[in-house]
Amino acid sequence: MRRKMRSLLVAGALGALATSVARAEEIRELRTFYFGNSLMENTMVGLHGQLGASAGKKWDLRGALIHPGVPIWVHAVRQDEPDSANHKKFYAEGPNTDAIVMLLFAGSGLSFTTSEMWGKEKFDPPRDVGDVASCARIIEHYLKLNPKGKAYVYAPWGFSLKGVREVKDRIKKEAEAAVRAKDTAREEILGKIKERKPSDEEMDPIRRTGDYAAAYLTKDYIPEVPTAEMKERYRKYTAAIGKPGVPAKGKTAAPATGAPTTFAALAEAAGVSVDQVRSDLAAIRITEADLSVPDAGQRIGQFIHAHPNTHSRAHHWAVMEGLKAKFPDLWKEGRLGIIPVGDVFLAVDEKIKAGKVPGLVNVCEFTTDGTHIRSGLPRYTVAATFYAVLFKEHPGKLDWKIYGDRNNYENKENLEKGKLNLIGGHYVHIPDLGTHLEITPERAQAVNDAVWEIVRQHPYTQVNK
Repeated sequence: MRRKMRSLLVAGALGALATSVARAEEIRELRTFYFGNSLMENTMVGLHGQLGASAGKKWDLRGALIHPGVPIWVHAVRQDEPDSANHKKFYAEGPNTDAIVMLLFAGSGLSFTTSEMWGKEKFDPPRDVGDVASCARIIEHYLKLNPKGKAYVYAPWGFSLKGVREVKDRIKKEAEAAVRAKDTAREEILGKIKERKPSDEEMDPIRRTGDYAAAYLTKDYIPEVPTAEMKERYRKYTAAIGKPGVPAKGKTAAPATGAPTTFAALAEAAGVSVDQVRSDLAAIRITEADLSVPDAGQRIGQFIHAHPNTHSRAHHWAVMEGLKAKFPDLWKEGRLGIIPVGDVFLAVDEKIKAGKVPGLVNVCEFTTDGTHIRSGLPRYTVAATFYAVLFKEHPGKLDWKIYGDRNNYENKENLEKGKLNLIGGHYVHIPDLGTHLEITPERAQAVNDAVWEIVRQHPYTQVNK
Protein backbone atom coordinates (compact mmCIF):
# COMPACT_ATOMS: atom_id res chain seq x y z
CA MET A 1 0.00 0.00 0.00
CA ARG A 2 2.68 2.49 1.05
CA ARG A 3 4.90 1.62 -1.92
CA LYS A 4 1.95 2.07 -4.22
CA MET A 5 1.23 5.50 -2.74
CA ARG A 6 4.80 6.61 -3.28
CA SER A 7 4.74 5.24 -6.83
CA LEU A 8 1.64 7.30 -7.57
CA LEU A 9 3.33 10.43 -6.30
CA VAL A 10 6.50 9.80 -8.26
CA ALA A 11 4.61 8.94 -11.45
CA GLY A 12 2.53 12.08 -11.13
CA ALA A 13 5.61 14.16 -10.47
CA LEU A 14 7.29 12.94 -13.63
CA GLY A 15 4.28 14.03 -15.64
CA ALA A 16 4.24 17.41 -13.94
CA LEU A 17 7.91 17.98 -14.71
CA ALA A 18 7.12 18.19 -18.39
CA THR A 19 4.81 21.18 -17.97
CA SER A 20 5.87 22.98 -14.80
CA VAL A 21 8.38 25.79 -14.72
CA ALA A 22 11.44 25.21 -12.59
CA ARG A 23 12.34 28.03 -10.26
CA ALA A 24 16.10 28.20 -9.84
CA GLU A 25 16.09 31.68 -8.33
CA GLU A 26 15.53 32.18 -4.63
CA ILE A 27 12.23 33.75 -3.58
CA ARG A 28 13.09 36.25 -0.88
CA GLU A 29 9.78 38.09 -0.57
CA LEU A 30 6.19 37.00 -0.98
CA ARG A 31 2.94 38.87 -0.36
CA THR A 32 -0.02 36.57 0.28
CA PHE A 33 -3.78 36.63 0.77
CA TYR A 34 -5.77 33.74 2.29
CA PHE A 35 -9.35 32.47 1.97
CA GLY A 36 -10.60 29.88 4.45
CA ASN A 37 -12.14 28.93 7.76
CA SER A 38 -10.83 27.63 11.10
CA LEU A 39 -8.51 25.19 9.32
CA MET A 40 -6.78 28.18 7.77
CA GLU A 41 -6.59 29.73 11.24
CA ASN A 42 -4.98 26.46 12.39
CA THR A 43 -1.90 27.32 10.33
CA MET A 44 -1.36 30.29 12.69
CA VAL A 45 -1.40 32.85 9.90
CA GLY A 46 -0.39 35.55 12.38
CA LEU A 47 2.97 33.82 12.85
CA HIS A 48 3.79 33.35 9.16
CA GLY A 49 5.69 36.61 8.90
CA GLN A 50 7.82 35.81 11.95
CA LEU A 51 8.44 32.28 10.72
CA GLY A 52 9.53 33.51 7.30
CA ALA A 53 11.83 36.10 8.84
CA SER A 54 13.59 33.32 10.75
CA ALA A 55 14.70 31.95 7.37
CA GLY A 56 15.66 35.37 6.00
CA LYS A 57 12.41 35.85 4.05
CA LYS A 58 9.80 38.56 3.99
CA TRP A 59 6.50 36.69 4.25
CA ASP A 60 3.98 39.50 4.09
CA LEU A 61 0.38 38.51 4.74
CA ARG A 62 -1.55 41.30 3.07
CA GLY A 63 -4.92 40.00 4.18
CA ALA A 64 -7.03 37.01 5.14
CA LEU A 65 -10.73 36.22 4.92
CA ILE A 66 -11.18 33.55 7.58
CA HIS A 67 -14.66 32.73 8.84
CA PRO A 68 -15.70 29.72 11.01
CA GLY A 69 -17.24 26.85 9.07
CA VAL A 70 -17.23 28.68 5.74
CA PRO A 71 -16.46 26.57 2.63
CA ILE A 72 -14.81 28.08 -0.42
CA TRP A 73 -18.07 28.55 -2.32
CA VAL A 74 -19.16 31.19 0.20
CA HIS A 75 -15.96 33.15 -0.42
CA ALA A 76 -16.59 32.92 -4.17
CA VAL A 77 -20.14 34.20 -3.77
CA ARG A 78 -18.98 37.14 -1.64
CA GLN A 79 -16.41 38.14 -4.26
CA ASP A 80 -19.26 38.39 -6.75
CA GLU A 81 -20.96 40.93 -4.46
CA PRO A 82 -19.26 44.33 -4.91
CA ASP A 83 -20.92 45.74 -1.81
CA SER A 84 -19.76 42.94 0.51
CA ALA A 85 -17.00 43.63 3.05
CA ASN A 86 -15.12 40.57 1.78
CA HIS A 87 -15.10 41.85 -1.79
CA LYS A 88 -13.90 45.27 -0.72
CA LYS A 89 -11.13 43.83 1.43
CA PHE A 90 -9.80 41.57 -1.31
CA TYR A 91 -10.06 44.22 -4.01
CA ALA A 92 -8.14 46.63 -1.79
CA GLU A 93 -5.23 44.23 -1.16
CA GLY A 94 -5.38 41.86 -4.13
CA PRO A 95 -3.32 44.10 -6.45
CA ASN A 96 -0.58 44.20 -3.78
CA THR A 97 -0.16 40.45 -3.49
CA ASP A 98 1.94 37.81 -5.24
CA ALA A 99 -0.18 34.78 -4.37
CA ILE A 100 -3.55 33.72 -3.01
CA VAL A 101 -4.30 30.54 -1.06
CA MET A 102 -7.78 28.96 -1.00
CA LEU A 103 -8.76 26.32 1.56
CA LEU A 104 -10.70 23.24 0.47
CA PHE A 105 -12.89 22.06 3.33
CA ALA A 106 -16.55 21.09 3.75
CA GLY A 107 -17.35 21.95 0.15
CA SER A 108 -20.00 20.62 -2.24
CA GLY A 109 -17.95 18.19 -4.27
CA LEU A 110 -16.32 18.98 -7.58
CA SER A 111 -19.45 20.41 -9.18
CA PHE A 112 -22.93 21.10 -7.83
CA THR A 113 -25.32 23.49 -9.56
CA THR A 114 -28.17 24.66 -7.36
CA SER A 115 -30.59 27.54 -6.86
CA GLU A 116 -30.11 27.66 -3.06
CA MET A 117 -27.73 26.70 -0.27
CA TRP A 118 -28.27 26.55 3.48
CA GLY A 119 -31.85 27.73 3.03
CA LYS A 120 -30.79 31.36 2.84
CA GLU A 121 -28.39 31.67 -0.10
CA LYS A 122 -30.50 32.00 -3.24
CA PHE A 123 -29.05 31.93 -6.76
CA ASP A 124 -30.84 33.15 -9.87
CA PRO A 125 -29.78 31.75 -12.25
CA PRO A 126 -28.62 28.56 -10.47
CA ARG A 127 -24.93 28.57 -9.53
CA ASP A 128 -22.24 25.90 -9.47
CA VAL A 129 -21.03 25.87 -5.85
CA GLY A 130 -18.64 22.96 -6.38
CA ASP A 131 -15.02 23.37 -5.33
CA VAL A 132 -13.64 23.62 -8.88
CA ALA A 133 -16.03 26.37 -9.99
CA SER A 134 -15.69 28.24 -6.68
CA CYS A 135 -11.89 28.26 -6.70
CA ALA A 136 -11.95 29.19 -10.38
CA ARG A 137 -14.21 32.17 -9.68
CA ILE A 138 -11.88 33.50 -7.00
CA ILE A 139 -8.92 33.02 -9.33
CA GLU A 140 -10.74 34.97 -12.04
CA HIS A 141 -11.29 37.85 -9.64
CA TYR A 142 -7.64 37.71 -8.60
CA LEU A 143 -6.27 37.75 -12.12
CA LYS A 144 -8.21 40.95 -12.74
CA LEU A 145 -6.31 42.48 -9.82
CA ASN A 146 -2.94 40.90 -10.56
CA PRO A 147 -2.61 39.19 -13.97
CA LYS A 148 0.78 37.81 -12.93
CA GLY A 149 -0.33 36.43 -9.58
CA LYS A 150 -0.11 32.84 -8.36
CA ALA A 151 -3.00 30.77 -7.04
CA TYR A 152 -2.74 27.85 -4.62
CA VAL A 153 -5.23 25.37 -3.22
CA TYR A 154 -4.66 24.49 0.43
CA ALA A 155 -5.53 20.79 0.75
CA PRO A 156 -5.73 20.01 4.49
CA TRP A 157 -5.68 16.80 6.52
CA GLY A 158 -8.48 14.24 6.43
CA PHE A 159 -9.17 12.65 9.81
CA SER A 160 -12.10 10.28 10.21
CA LEU A 161 -11.80 8.92 13.73
CA LYS A 162 -14.31 6.39 15.01
CA GLY A 163 -15.75 7.45 18.33
CA VAL A 164 -15.40 11.22 18.01
CA ARG A 165 -19.03 11.74 17.05
CA GLU A 166 -20.19 9.77 20.09
CA VAL A 167 -18.04 11.93 22.39
CA LYS A 168 -19.36 15.14 20.86
CA ASP A 169 -22.94 13.90 21.10
CA ARG A 170 -22.42 13.12 24.78
CA ILE A 171 -21.02 16.61 25.39
CA LYS A 172 -24.13 18.07 23.76
CA LYS A 173 -26.41 15.94 25.92
CA GLU A 174 -24.51 17.05 29.02
CA ALA A 175 -25.16 20.66 28.04
CA GLU A 176 -28.86 20.01 27.60
CA ALA A 177 -28.99 18.20 30.95
CA ALA A 178 -27.23 21.13 32.62
CA VAL A 179 -29.81 23.51 31.21
CA ARG A 180 -32.61 21.42 32.69
CA ALA A 181 -30.92 20.85 36.07
CA LYS A 182 -29.69 24.36 36.81
CA ASP A 183 -31.42 27.68 37.04
CA THR A 184 -29.09 29.13 34.43
CA ALA A 185 -29.85 30.86 31.17
CA ARG A 186 -29.75 28.39 28.28
CA GLU A 187 -27.55 30.73 26.24
CA GLU A 188 -24.96 30.90 29.01
CA ILE A 189 -24.64 27.13 29.37
CA LEU A 190 -24.63 26.47 25.64
CA GLY A 191 -22.01 29.18 25.23
CA LYS A 192 -19.76 27.42 27.72
CA ILE A 193 -20.32 24.00 26.24
CA LYS A 194 -19.55 25.34 22.75
CA GLU A 195 -16.04 26.02 23.96
CA ARG A 196 -15.76 22.54 25.44
CA LYS A 197 -13.62 20.29 23.29
CA PRO A 198 -13.27 16.55 23.94
CA SER A 199 -10.63 16.08 26.65
CA ASP A 200 -7.36 14.21 26.21
CA GLU A 201 -8.79 11.45 28.37
CA GLU A 202 -11.69 11.12 25.93
CA MET A 203 -9.63 11.59 22.77
CA ASP A 204 -6.36 9.71 23.40
CA PRO A 205 -7.79 6.19 22.91
CA ILE A 206 -9.50 7.40 19.73
CA ARG A 207 -6.36 9.09 18.41
CA ARG A 208 -4.05 6.17 19.15
CA THR A 209 -6.22 3.67 17.31
CA GLY A 210 -6.97 5.97 14.38
CA ASP A 211 -6.06 5.01 10.82
CA TYR A 212 -5.20 8.20 8.96
CA ALA A 213 -4.21 6.46 5.73
CA ALA A 214 -7.53 4.61 5.52
CA ALA A 215 -9.46 7.86 5.90
CA TYR A 216 -7.36 10.10 3.67
CA LEU A 217 -6.93 7.48 0.94
CA THR A 218 -10.59 6.44 1.09
CA LYS A 219 -11.93 4.45 -1.83
CA ASP A 220 -15.45 5.70 -1.14
CA TYR A 221 -14.90 9.12 -2.69
CA ILE A 222 -17.64 10.11 -5.12
CA PRO A 223 -17.12 13.38 -7.00
CA GLU A 224 -20.76 14.09 -7.88
CA VAL A 225 -23.25 15.62 -5.45
CA PRO A 226 -26.84 14.33 -5.58
CA THR A 227 -29.47 16.67 -6.98
CA ALA A 228 -32.33 17.91 -4.82
CA GLU A 229 -34.63 15.32 -6.44
CA MET A 230 -32.19 12.51 -5.71
CA LYS A 231 -31.83 13.64 -2.09
CA GLU A 232 -35.60 13.47 -1.66
CA ARG A 233 -35.62 9.89 -2.94
CA TYR A 234 -32.67 9.04 -0.66
CA ARG A 235 -34.69 10.26 2.33
CA LYS A 236 -37.47 7.84 1.42
CA TYR A 237 -34.96 5.03 0.96
CA THR A 238 -33.37 5.56 4.37
CA ALA A 239 -36.82 5.64 6.03
CA ALA A 240 -37.61 2.22 4.55
CA ILE A 241 -34.30 0.49 5.30
CA GLY A 242 -34.56 -2.07 8.07
CA LYS A 243 -38.35 -2.15 8.06
CA PRO A 244 -40.17 -5.48 7.60
CA GLY A 245 -41.25 -4.55 4.14
CA VAL A 246 -43.57 -2.12 2.40
CA PRO A 247 -46.82 -3.72 1.21
CA ALA A 248 -47.94 -3.40 -2.36
CA LYS A 249 -51.28 -1.64 -2.82
CA GLY A 250 -54.16 -3.71 -1.53
CA LYS A 251 -51.91 -6.18 0.31
CA THR A 252 -50.98 -6.68 3.94
CA ALA A 253 -47.51 -5.76 5.13
CA ALA A 254 -45.14 -8.62 5.77
CA PRO A 255 -44.31 -9.34 9.42
CA ALA A 256 -41.06 -8.06 10.91
CA THR A 257 -38.97 -11.10 10.14
CA GLY A 258 -35.62 -9.33 10.10
CA ALA A 259 -35.21 -10.11 6.41
CA PRO A 260 -32.84 -7.71 4.58
CA THR A 261 -34.31 -4.74 2.77
CA THR A 262 -34.59 -5.15 -1.00
CA PHE A 263 -34.50 -2.74 -3.91
CA ALA A 264 -38.16 -3.64 -4.49
CA ALA A 265 -39.07 -2.52 -0.97
CA LEU A 266 -37.27 0.79 -1.43
CA ALA A 267 -38.91 1.31 -4.81
CA GLU A 268 -42.34 0.78 -3.26
CA ALA A 269 -41.56 3.17 -0.38
CA ALA A 270 -40.33 5.91 -2.69
CA GLY A 271 -42.90 5.39 -5.40
CA VAL A 272 -40.29 4.78 -8.10
CA SER A 273 -39.13 1.87 -10.23
CA VAL A 274 -36.62 -0.73 -9.10
CA ASP A 275 -34.36 0.45 -11.90
CA GLN A 276 -34.47 3.96 -10.42
CA VAL A 277 -33.43 2.64 -7.01
CA ARG A 278 -30.65 0.60 -8.56
CA SER A 279 -29.39 3.64 -10.49
CA ASP A 280 -29.57 5.98 -7.48
CA LEU A 281 -27.69 3.63 -5.18
CA ALA A 282 -25.17 2.63 -7.85
CA ALA A 283 -24.24 6.32 -8.04
CA ILE A 284 -23.06 6.10 -4.43
CA ARG A 285 -21.68 2.56 -4.75
CA ILE A 286 -24.30 0.77 -2.70
CA THR A 287 -25.52 -2.64 -3.84
CA GLU A 288 -28.61 -4.55 -2.77
CA ALA A 289 -26.42 -6.73 -0.56
CA ASP A 290 -25.14 -3.59 1.21
CA LEU A 291 -28.66 -2.85 2.44
CA SER A 292 -28.30 -5.58 5.06
CA VAL A 293 -25.33 -3.80 6.65
CA PRO A 294 -26.33 -2.06 9.92
CA ASP A 295 -25.12 1.38 8.83
CA ALA A 296 -26.62 1.26 5.32
CA GLY A 297 -29.10 4.00 6.14
CA GLN A 298 -26.36 6.15 7.60
CA ARG A 299 -24.23 5.71 4.49
CA ILE A 300 -27.08 6.88 2.29
CA GLY A 301 -27.86 9.67 4.73
CA GLN A 302 -24.39 11.12 4.25
CA PHE A 303 -25.41 12.15 0.76
CA ILE A 304 -28.54 13.83 2.01
CA HIS A 305 -26.86 16.12 4.53
CA ALA A 306 -23.35 16.62 3.18
CA HIS A 307 -20.93 15.49 0.54
CA PRO A 308 -18.69 12.84 2.15
CA ASN A 309 -15.03 12.13 1.65
CA THR A 310 -14.08 15.50 0.16
CA HIS A 311 -11.37 15.62 2.83
CA SER A 312 -9.33 13.11 0.87
CA ARG A 313 -6.48 12.89 -1.59
CA ALA A 314 -8.87 11.81 -4.34
CA HIS A 315 -10.88 15.01 -4.01
CA HIS A 316 -7.89 17.32 -3.65
CA TRP A 317 -6.22 15.93 -6.74
CA ALA A 318 -9.48 15.94 -8.72
CA VAL A 319 -9.93 19.64 -7.92
CA MET A 320 -6.44 20.34 -9.22
CA GLU A 321 -7.20 18.52 -12.47
CA GLY A 322 -10.33 20.61 -12.83
CA LEU A 323 -8.42 23.85 -12.27
CA LYS A 324 -5.65 22.81 -14.67
CA ALA A 325 -8.31 22.35 -17.34
CA LYS A 326 -9.79 25.77 -16.64
CA PHE A 327 -6.45 27.60 -16.44
CA PRO A 328 -4.00 25.76 -18.74
CA ASP A 329 -1.73 28.77 -19.18
CA LEU A 330 -1.59 29.47 -15.46
CA TRP A 331 -0.53 25.85 -14.94
CA LYS A 332 2.07 25.87 -17.70
CA GLU A 333 3.59 29.06 -16.29
CA GLY A 334 3.94 27.46 -12.84
CA ARG A 335 1.45 29.87 -11.25
CA LEU A 336 -1.14 27.30 -10.19
CA GLY A 337 -0.42 24.76 -7.48
CA ILE A 338 -1.39 22.93 -4.33
CA ILE A 339 -0.25 23.09 -0.70
CA PRO A 340 -0.57 19.35 0.04
CA VAL A 341 -0.92 19.22 3.81
CA GLY A 342 -3.06 16.08 3.65
CA ASP A 343 -0.29 14.24 1.79
CA VAL A 344 2.34 15.59 4.18
CA PHE A 345 0.38 14.25 7.16
CA LEU A 346 0.40 10.86 5.43
CA ALA A 347 4.19 11.01 5.11
CA VAL A 348 4.55 12.11 8.74
CA ASP A 349 2.33 9.20 9.75
CA GLU A 350 4.75 6.84 8.01
CA LYS A 351 7.73 8.40 9.76
CA ILE A 352 6.00 8.15 13.14
CA LYS A 353 5.30 4.47 12.61
CA ALA A 354 8.90 3.96 11.51
CA GLY A 355 10.06 5.37 14.86
CA LYS A 356 11.48 8.60 13.42
CA VAL A 357 9.22 10.91 15.43
CA PRO A 358 9.93 9.99 19.06
CA GLY A 359 7.05 9.68 21.48
CA LEU A 360 4.15 9.47 19.02
CA VAL A 361 2.03 6.53 17.88
CA ASN A 362 0.50 7.98 14.71
CA VAL A 363 -0.42 11.27 13.10
CA CYS A 364 -3.97 11.09 14.49
CA GLU A 365 -2.41 12.41 17.71
CA PHE A 366 -2.13 15.74 15.86
CA THR A 367 -5.85 16.41 16.19
CA THR A 368 -7.68 18.14 19.02
CA ASP A 369 -11.21 17.01 18.27
CA GLY A 370 -11.11 15.06 15.02
CA THR A 371 -11.26 18.25 12.94
CA HIS A 372 -8.85 20.86 14.30
CA ILE A 373 -5.19 20.36 15.21
CA ARG A 374 -3.18 20.97 18.36
CA SER A 375 -0.63 23.70 18.98
CA GLY A 376 3.03 22.83 18.60
CA LEU A 377 4.20 20.15 16.18
CA PRO A 378 0.91 19.81 14.20
CA ARG A 379 0.58 23.51 13.44
CA TYR A 380 4.26 23.82 12.65
CA THR A 381 3.89 20.96 10.16
CA VAL A 382 1.20 22.87 8.29
CA ALA A 383 3.12 26.17 8.33
CA ALA A 384 6.29 24.43 7.13
CA THR A 385 4.34 22.96 4.21
CA PHE A 386 3.02 26.42 3.29
CA TYR A 387 6.58 27.75 3.39
CA ALA A 388 8.05 24.92 1.32
CA VAL A 389 5.49 25.38 -1.47
CA LEU A 390 5.30 29.17 -1.49
CA PHE A 391 9.06 29.77 -1.24
CA LYS A 392 10.04 26.54 -3.01
CA GLU A 393 12.58 25.68 -0.33
CA HIS A 394 13.29 22.99 2.23
CA PRO A 395 11.85 24.26 5.54
CA GLY A 396 15.00 23.37 7.46
CA LYS A 397 15.98 27.03 7.84
CA LEU A 398 12.82 27.85 9.77
CA ASP A 399 12.97 28.47 13.51
CA TRP A 400 10.48 25.87 14.69
CA LYS A 401 10.78 27.23 18.24
CA ILE A 402 8.35 29.98 17.19
CA TYR A 403 5.64 27.32 16.95
CA GLY A 404 7.11 25.34 19.83
CA ASP A 405 6.44 28.09 22.37
CA ARG A 406 2.82 27.88 23.56
CA ASN A 407 3.02 31.52 24.71
CA ASN A 408 3.10 32.53 21.04
CA TYR A 409 -0.45 31.22 20.64
CA GLU A 410 -2.03 33.34 23.36
CA ASN A 411 -2.18 37.10 23.61
CA LYS A 412 -2.13 37.39 27.41
CA GLU A 413 -2.74 41.14 27.45
CA ASN A 414 -5.82 40.88 25.25
CA LEU A 415 -7.20 37.94 27.18
CA GLU A 416 -6.80 39.73 30.51
CA LYS A 417 -8.80 42.63 29.11
CA GLY A 418 -11.49 40.31 27.80
CA LYS A 419 -10.61 40.99 24.18
CA LEU A 420 -10.12 38.62 21.27
CA ASN A 421 -7.02 36.44 21.24
CA LEU A 422 -5.33 38.20 18.32
CA ILE A 423 -1.93 36.97 17.13
CA GLY A 424 -0.41 39.14 14.43
CA GLY A 425 -3.79 40.76 13.98
CA HIS A 426 -5.55 37.42 13.41
CA TYR A 427 -7.85 35.59 15.82
CA VAL A 428 -6.75 32.28 17.35
CA HIS A 429 -9.41 30.07 18.94
CA ILE A 430 -7.83 28.80 22.14
CA PRO A 431 -10.07 25.71 22.64
CA ASP A 432 -8.92 24.36 19.27
CA LEU A 433 -5.28 24.42 20.44
CA GLY A 434 -5.82 21.54 22.83
CA THR A 435 -2.88 20.19 24.79
CA HIS A 436 0.39 21.47 23.35
CA LEU A 437 2.33 18.85 21.36
CA GLU A 438 6.01 19.50 21.97
CA ILE A 439 8.44 20.13 19.13
CA THR A 440 11.91 18.69 19.64
CA PRO A 441 14.90 18.92 17.29
CA GLU A 442 14.32 15.29 16.26
CA ARG A 443 10.64 15.83 15.61
CA ALA A 444 11.27 19.06 13.70
CA GLN A 445 13.81 17.39 11.45
CA ALA A 446 11.50 14.48 10.72
CA VAL A 447 8.67 16.86 9.83
CA ASN A 448 10.87 19.12 7.70
CA ASP A 449 12.18 16.14 5.75
CA ALA A 450 8.68 14.73 5.26
CA VAL A 451 7.44 18.10 4.02
CA TRP A 452 10.23 18.45 1.49
CA GLU A 453 9.97 14.85 0.28
CA ILE A 454 6.30 15.36 -0.55
CA VAL A 455 6.55 18.91 -1.86
CA ARG A 456 9.42 18.09 -4.23
CA GLN A 457 7.85 15.03 -5.80
CA HIS A 458 4.18 16.01 -5.68
CA PRO A 459 2.42 16.22 -9.07
CA TYR A 460 0.69 19.52 -8.28
CA THR A 461 3.05 21.68 -6.21
CA GLN A 462 5.17 22.79 -9.19
CA VAL A 463 8.25 22.72 -6.95
CA ASN A 464 11.07 20.98 -8.75
CA LYS A 465 14.50 21.36 -7.21
